[in-house]
Amino acid sequence: MQKRISEMSILEKVDLIGKKQKKLQEKYKNLSKGELFLIACNEVKKAEEMEGKYFEYR
Repeated sequence: MQKRISEMSILEKVDLIGKKQKKLQEKYKNLSKGELFLIACNEVKKAEEMEGKYFEYR
């Protein structure tokens, strides 16, 4: 069973961001590590916000 992002500890979120950053690096080879990190953080933030909205209206 996968944990919701909003229930993850900070270390788990960092690990998730690192994994997303590695996947993005394969896809976007010309971006810097900082840009990839920012994109990965934004993806995790959007997913967390979507979880909150989904469970809020449930």
